[in-house]
Amino acid sequence: MNCYFTAVCNPPCQNGGYCSSPNYCQCSTHYSGRYCNQPVCNPPCLNGGTCTYAPSTCSCPSGVYKGSQCQTPICTPDCQNGGTCVSPGKCACKQTFIGDRCQDPLCAHHSPCFPGNCSDTISCQCSDGFTGDTGLNRCKTLDSNNTPIITKATAFLANIERTGDKEELYRFMTDSSEPNSTKVDELWLSDKDYNYINADFTAMYVPEMEYELPDYVENYTLGIVEGRMRLDLHKVDRRDPNNPFISLNSSFYDCSNQPGSLAPNTSVYACNISSENFDRLLEDGDNLTLTVIAVNGGFRKLKTESSTVVDPFIGQTAEKSMMFRFDFRKPVHCRLDDVPCTSIAFNVTKDVTKSAIEFTWDGWDDVLSGIGKYQIEEFFLRVNPNNNRNLSEIELWKPLNIFTFEKSSRNYTRTPAKPGMYSYILNVVDRANNSQYARTLVLYDTQSSITTDDSSPMVATSAAEETSYKWQNNLTNPISVSWKSHFRNDFLESNKLLSPVSPYKYFNSDANFYKAVPDNLEDKDGMRTLKGITNAHGVVKFQYTFRHSNQGNDPPDDWKVPTDNFMSQTASFDAIRSNGDSLNVWVKAIDILGNEKIDMMKVYFDETPPDNLGKIPFIKNIENSTLPFSSRLIVDTRDTDSGIYGIKYRFTSNNTGAVFKTDFIPGNKSNVALPLTEGYTDKMGDHFYYSHYLEVDNCWMVVSKDAFKNEFVNLELIVYNRALVSTQKSYMITDLGSLNGIDEYSGPTNLHVETTYSNAVRLRWTVSPTCYERSRITVSGVSKDGKRFLRLVDKDSDHFDLNGLEAETTYNLSFVTEYGDQKSDPIFLTFHTIEAPAALTAGGIAGISTAGASEEDRMSMRAKINFYASKVGEHPNILHFMGAVLDDETLGPYMVLEFCEVGQLNSWLQQQKNTANEETSEQLCRICYGICKGMLHLESRKLVHRRLAARNVLLTSELEPKIYGFCPQQQEAEGENKDDDGDTKEDKSRIPVKWTAPECLVTMKHATPKSDVWSFGVVLWEIFSFGEVPYPGTRSRDVQAYLRNGYRMDKPEFANDFYYNIMKQCWKMKPKQRPSFRDMTADIGKTFNSAPSDDFYYYSEKH
Repeated sequence: MNCYFTAVCNPPCQNGGYCSSPNYCQCSTHYSGRYCNQPVCNPPCLNGGTCTYAPSTCSCPSGVYKGSQCQTPICTPDCQNGGTCVSPGKCACKQTFIGDRCQDPLCAHHSPCFPGNCSDTISCQCSDGFTGDTGLNRCKTLDSNNTPIITKATAFLANIERTGDKEELYRFMTDSSEPNSTKVDELWLSDKDYNYINADFTAMYVPEMEYELPDYVENYTLGIVEGRMRLDLHKVDRRDPNNPFISLNSSFYDCSNQPGSLAPNTSVYACNISSENFDRLLEDGDNLTLTVIAVNGGFRKLKTESSTVVDPFIGQTAEKSMMFRFDFRKPVHCRLDDVPCTSIAFNVTKDVTKSAIEFTWDGWDDVLSGIGKYQIEEFFLRVNPNNNRNLSEIELWKPLNIFTFEKSSRNYTRTPAKPGMYSYILNVVDRANNSQYARTLVLYDTQSSITTDDSSPMVATSAAEETSYKWQNNLTNPISVSWKSHFRNDFLESNKLLSPVSPYKYFNSDANFYKAVPDNLEDKDGMRTLKGITNAHGVVKFQYTFRHSNQGNDPPDDWKVPTDNFMSQTASFDAIRSNGDSLNVWVKAIDILGNEKIDMMKVYFDETPPDNLGKIPFIKNIENSTLPFSSRLIVDTRDTDSGIYGIKYRFTSNNTGAVFKTDFIPGNKSNVALPLTEGYTDKMGDHFYYSHYLEVDNCWMVVSKDAFKNEFVNLELIVYNRALVSTQKSYMITDLGSLNGIDEYSGPTNLHVETTYSNAVRLRWTVSPTCYERSRITVSGVSKDGKRFLRLVDKDSDHFDLNGLEAETTYNLSFVTEYGDQKSDPIFLTFHTIEAPAALTAGGIAGISTAGASEEDRMSMRAKINFYASKVGEHPNILHFMGAVLDDETLGPYMVLEFCEVGQLNSWLQQQKNTANEETSEQLCRICYGICKGMLHLESRKLVHRRLAARNVLLTSELEPKIYGFCPQQQEAEGENKDDDGDTKEDKSRIPVKWTAPECLVTMKHATPKSDVWSFGVVLWEIFSFGEVPYPGTRSRDVQAYLRNGYRMDKPEFANDFYYNIMKQCWKMKPKQRPSFRDMTADIGKTFNSAPSDDFYYYSEKH
């Protein structure tokens, strides 16, 4: 048996230890001690800590260390801001913190002093405009003094169609005058139905300075970060109008471009924002406030130990508010109500005046927005073309003037620019632009007057019409006078200034605009109102008075008002009078301005006839009368009351009663008193002869040849006095055959041959007077070969050209005048034609030859005709080739050219020299232009004139120049007429040296249009020197040397610099340096552009 011994430990081993020997315990790894009662910590406890629980629970010294091993010192209070406790009560701080507990941050990314100044690395002073005390909030907030600036703020309310074309119907736009002010702009509106709101504003924020960056700030940016619009609508409370309620509260609308804090706008921030569907009802009294808002801000980028952090600034807001206040009611005046009203809405002190117009107005009110201003619109009234009876403002929308006054104004004085009828409209405008109108009418006239019209004289209608209403031939009837249309104020009448005036009403359908003066505020008082003023040619009142002429020529003071209708312009009255009396009648006309005009007329009275007629002498066939065949009647008569007005006479056939002649001769008056043996003086003081003479044309009593022997003529005489009371007498004229001219059929007298040619004569005669109508004249004769011929001559002609006769031949003529079926006795005449002459002369264009021209002459003329017909062409300034006769066997071919009445230009110029005036100067310029145009035509036809000079220019009666003097021989010398130089043989002796270009002085062979340009310059010199010979004082043979030495003619007295410059250009020595006619035509033509309506300067070109 085995025996075991067990060690006993007392006290026993603990914590899993065992007793390995008496009172000795073998402990586990986590305990130690005699009895394994002491725990062992692994790792071991540090810093005086004791192991309280194995294997890792240490009991540390209180308040000194902590941790599983008591390895962590304790700092009380704790270390801040990331600081580390390195020993009991001692902190190790991060680099950017200091203090016992690292509680004090240095200026760094976690406590940035930016923008600001960190003077001792700890204390921070933020820059002006920034605030913030601790941590990341330090200097982060922009303060209230550091706000954005709103640089512009505009807004508009509009009404835009929601369907269709979406047309904008109207808008109200405002532009704030103080966009950066917090003051609310108050705006009054009179329109409603706005459904579209727009705001447009700009803002900016610029820091006061550029801030210095500390080492922990990488960069920063400040600017505008946000923009928006706010709308608020307040309405009037029906229960308490003074307490508006909110209908729309702070509705915000963001701008489309929102930069944000990380990308602020550093320049000018622009925002245009709209509320496109505004749908609130806008009523009278509403307030709609629109506010634009701009927010500033930005960021600072902070550098940490390992990276960067973007830190946003906290910005400020700037606002600008515009309050739209709505007033839909017009200003009011008590005259608009049907109640008594004493205040004056609008009036003038005098509405018909010759002086300045004085306006007054008062009593206007506007409850909501108040009166804003007064305006007076001035219109000039004219007759309405659509209503000729009424005056109106022709352009209702366009006053002549608008005068604006402050709301405190109550009067104004205005002197119109010219006389006339004016409409003045007072426009009373409240602050919301609602308008009410009042109107006053004024007739302003400082210059018109009443005049009399001699074509409508004052007359006595009770007098005889045939006396021009001056003589009344009864003493019992009333005296009636008329002055119809005699007085007039032409200015008032022609402009119809007293006509009715149309009420002012204007409607523009396109703009939906209505403007009218209410009926109660139209002009209804004073002298000039809407109603027309009854007038006769501008006169509104007539008065009359009268007295006998022997009582004087000044009107008495007892003016009377006609009882007749005013517009009849007549009056009737009675007055005691006798035969031969006269009455002065005065009429006074008065117009609405108080102008007066007095005129007088005379009325004469006589109811007795002239004295009876006695014997009437009839003197036949008097000599030295103004008539070829005449007699004379002497009528002795008188009327001592009114004188003799005249005598009516009538010659009639005794057989048939046919009237030969009836007429009237006036009374035989004298300007001076007459002896009693010759005449008398009537009661009016006029002098009359007793005898009145009637010159009788015997031809009045012509009768047919068949009735001649049995015919007598009855003469009836009626003598009238000036009151047209008459006396009559008859007389018979017998023996008509004794009267000269009766039954006489005469032929011509003094028939003779005026001019004799080889093939014609001109006959001339004196036409004999006759009482009968000539029907024709016949000339008959016998030709050389025995053939008879008959020619008819115009019945009134005094000459006749008898052509187609043969030379050296005797002719016998018979000359007979026919009077219907009666003929004069023939008159005979014998004459002898002369011998046909040889060729007379020749010109540059055509020869003047006898009928026996040679064949060479005929060929030359045909060449000239062909040249003009085919090459020259038509132009207004080239002598017109009208045609040619090619088959005349007697004369041969000849040309018919235009006739120019004035003749050669050089002759006309010399005639004008001493009578030149401004009109002559213009004529010279027109002639220059016409010649230049004509030469351009030749130039374009490749024709060279070679002899252009003033003598080769003709003038028509209208002074239009016509160039001539050129012909085919000048264009191309032919046959035997050429010399060795190719010129015609006479060229060298006939070269017009003073007009010819230097290159052509020896020969015309090399002439070109530029040679004609030289000559044109000389023609200009001739024109402006009035036809003087060129190079005065210089002989033709010296001209070439004169030119070679560089001399040119001086400027003529009447030429301006423009034309003398053209002359000098034409006289360039080298042809290529001279201008063309086209260039000169254009240059001269430009001088006439100032009068394009003058057709004289327009020509047609035919090339």
